[in-house]
Amino acid sequence: MLALQRLPDNTLQQRVYLDTGHRATPAHWLRRRYRHDASHAADLARWRANYSANDPATPLIHRALLRPLLGLARAEFLALAALVPPGQRETWPIAGDWSLKQVLGHLSDYERLGVVALRQVAAGHEPTYEQTIEDYEGFNAERGPIWAALPWAEVWAHYVATRRALLEVALTLGDAALARPFVAPDLETTTACGYLLDMAGHEQEHADALRVALGLPALPRRLGRAGG
Repeated sequence: MLALQRLPDNTLQQRVYLDTGHRATPAHWLRRRYRHDASHAADLARWRANYSANDPATPLIHRALLRPLLGLARAEFLALAALVPPGQRETWPIAGDWSLKQVLGHLSDYERLGVVALRQVAAGHEPTYEQTIEDYEGFNAERGPIWAALPWAEVWAHYVATRRALLEVALTLGDAALARPFVAPDLETTTACGYLLDMAGHEQEHADALRVALGLPALPRRLGRAGG
């Protein structure tokens, strides 16, 4: 990845000699690496299919996967967000009529509620909330204009700080706390593990929407709650 970052865009389609004596473009070589990984991801998906699915009310995966999944979802979203011209971050609709700035705020909203819930779970309490979400559409419609009115720097700071807080509280949760059912802000039963998976999946959903807005092809989804 470091080598790719140093490679100028105009050289991606230039043919170069490889150590094997073959000639290929960097873009072609990179596609081969992606396909190689994807083939083994498919192997893992077939292996995982032999296991029974999680109970939707008490989703669990190995704790070692949680932080990487959250990190990969964020890295994917930010890589795509970087393709939005700076002058259009607050105006170009990338999800319905929402701009990139509003989507960042929207992601922060749900992670902030997760921080509230998981801090109480970590303390051994059933979470209580100042506000619950009985209607996603209504909640999102209320919050969208609020984020639109804030400066970009403030929204970005919220986005970064909320994820940091979510990861910090996640590190304090033992295996029992990760698996303990509780009532989420949307009044559905979940677990800390499930909520963290949902946050990774949520960012992946918006990465997919951003791909559509940018005219890029979708990626296969192998891991995460949606993939079993």
